Amino acid sequence: MTRKITLIALVVCSFALTAVVAQATTISLPITNGDFEATPTGAIGLYPFSPSPYSNYSGTIPSWSQPAQDTAGVYTGSSVNSQTVGSSSPGPYFKDTWNPDTHGLSGSRYAYIVNSLPQWAIWQQLTTDGTTPFTFATVGDVLTVNFWQNSTKASSLAVQLFRDSAPPEGTRIDGAANFALTTPWTWQSDTFTYTATSADLAKPLWFRLGWGSGLAQPLVDDVTASYTPIPEPSTLVLLAAGLVGLLCYAWRKRR
Repeated sequence: MTRKITLIALVVCSFALTAVVAQATTISLPITNGDFEATPTGAIGLYPFSPSPYSNYSGTIPSWSQPAQDTAGVYTGSSVNSQTVGSSSPGPYFKDTWNPDTHGLSGSRYAYIVNSLPQWAIWQQLTTDGTTPFTFATVGDVLTVNFWQNSTKASSLAVQLFRDSAPPEGTRIDGAANFALTTPWTWQSDTFTYTATSADLAKPLWFRLGWGSGLAQPLVDDVTASYTPIPEPSTLVLLAAGLVGLLCYAWRKRR
């Protein structure tokens, strides 16, 4: 009887170990210039804020794509005043001498996206190493994109995921993910998630940040991404069977 109980305990332990292994591990995906600190170049054609010096703006965001129209750029936060994001509510990459960075990070630039048209946005392909395209391997894999947003008025930021090719030609595969800014003039952290389906497997992916709604330009900073791979069921079955076999062998050796 004792041996039978021991065997049952060993089997239970093996499946418990399998369950632990099955717990997916989150893996970071690199977002190039996700903090928007890379030195921008070019002039901006549309002037989103007033009054502020033109020299604070740039129409080119390194490592990001945008429509042919000059509808996004980088703002140098070291010159931010109350006409933009407000000296009383610094964001994760805003710093100045009279109001230190409350998020404990460093830097002085963030991106803005001109409002009023849904197609105005910035996007980037997801990769595993900055070059190799990232693709989902298993149904149930979860993609996560974290970001900070801000604006001068009530607004929302639209986060979208595209498959096969870059926006707008690619196939949009997510639902309507508009993240509303709770309090204007205050930086807010948000998280977008998407779970892979069978149609998404082995397909290149792009994520897009764009204007969702409101009368002010969305400001974006500190964009990061990760995914959580789900082990294939067949792999877990083989692992469990192997563990049971090894434990049974060890138990028989002790008889």
